[in-house]
Parts: sequence; C-alpha cells; structure tokens
Amino acid sequence: MRAVLVNAFGETHAWTRVRVPLIEGVPIDGQDRTLIVADSANGLSAELPWDKWLSIPPTMTATLLGEPGGEWVHMACRTILSDDGLGLAEATLSDRSGKIGQVAQPLLVRAR
Repeated sequence: MRAVLVNAFGETHAWTRVRVPLIEGVPIDGQDRTLIVADSANGLSAELPWDKWLSIPPTMTATLLGEPGGEWVHMACRTILSDDGLGLAEATLSDRSGKIGQVAQPLLVRAR
C-alpha cells in the first residue's frame, strides 16, 4: 500500500482525565481511563476544519505497557493525511511516571 503524504503538522499535547464514568455507577480503573482518553486522539490532532471535513476513525488499536497510574493521562497526538481520503491519527500515551502506551486510529476523510 502506498500513501502520499500531503499534510503532517506538529503534535498536539494534552493532559486530560475522565471526570464522568463511561457507565453511570460503575467505577473506572486506570486502563478504562486511558482507553477512553485514547479514543480522542483523532479529535485532538485534527488537521482539517471541522465545519468542512469529516474525519471518521472506523477502529482503534491501543497497546498499553502496563496498568496506568493516576487520574491524568498525557497524549502527544498527530494526524497524517494522504491525498486519497485516508489518514492516521496516532498518539503516545503517558502518565506521571512516563510512557504507558500507543494508540493508532485509521481515518476515513471526506468533505462535508
């Protein structure tokens, strides 16, 4: 497969935490918290204007190195777009101790 890079801007960095449980009344652990945050990589690193473009991640792959600690998760995310309507959002996930994993979201990109 060949992708021609037409857009690759810098990283977006964000420290974030989950304030509301995914399911009401069910407590979340570090893994849950990290995966909820990881799912926002494509939104945080979007390269095209939201009012003109759709960027849909049909799937997500996350690899964690262990149990994340604490409430806060840092993401260093970036989006790379090709000229054929595809892209990839990826992020490095960290907690206060250091790197805890990676996330990748393939993207389908279309004009609204």
